[in-house]
Amino acid sequence: MKARYFLLPLLFLVVISLGCGFEPFLGMLSANDHSIKDGGNTPDGDEDGGDVYKKCQREPGNVFFAANMNPGTKDGNCDTIERFLWVEDKPGKSMFFAAGIHPDSPIQDNEIEQLLGAWQPNKIKMYDDGTCGDEVAGDGIWTISLKLPEGLKIGYKYTWGLQGENWGGTEEWPGNRRLLEIVDVNGDGVVARFDNFGDETTNKDLVNRLLPSKGGRGTVTWDTDANKDGIPDARERMYDSDNDCVLDTWWTPSTFVP
Repeated sequence: MKARYFLLPLLFLVVISLGCGFEPFLGMLSANDHSIKDGGNTPDGDEDGGDVYKKCQREPGNVFFAANMNPGTKDGNCDTIERFLWVEDKPGKSMFFAAGIHPDSPIQDNEIEQLLGAWQPNKIKMYDDGTCGDEVAGDGIWTISLKLPEGLKIGYKYTWGLQGENWGGTEEWPGNRRLLEIVDVNGDGVVARFDNFGDETTNKDLVNRLLPSKGGRGTVTWDTDANKDGIPDARERMYDSDNDCVLDTWWTPSTFVP
């Protein structure tokens, strides 16, 4: 009997890990044990950056992430995305980037892991003020730029929250993660991923909601190519620039410095 009760907590941890994505779960357990040593962002009220945080990098990196938070955006099924399906909206919230090195990555480096935030939610700020790699202030498209090595594989997601908040009510969906392999697919010298916040039909690894008629299989791996265009879903891709459900434009950030 004692052995049975001892195993129950372990079984619970396994179920949570499988259902929610192992790295985000570990991030919740270790949320106070990591610091960003390079390329991080200044928390509110710490404008000088201190020894751990900076407002942004001295110059934009080679990898850009954009999270489109505008209403009315469409997902891969051409359905309007419910931005606040999982998120509580309230005054003062802004966009954050949460990520970590994927276990499948051939590159495993602790400094890079800290740069990515080691799966701590609402810690690494994104920008919509025309600074730190952001192109246009106040356009609802939040940006972050990082310097990452070619071939790195990461998991990531966006959160809409207040500095230091936990996952609940802030992550674009609970558990699971987006996948990205750092490869310059179109040869413009920069890896640029343009995402719509809350889109569960693109590079979300598990419980992916892209319809079978669109090539969806419920999961995304490093080789998945749902629309058969020759570009894996877990790499930089063209984005739908006019919200007509057609991928039509490569995003080369104007703030990128070769």
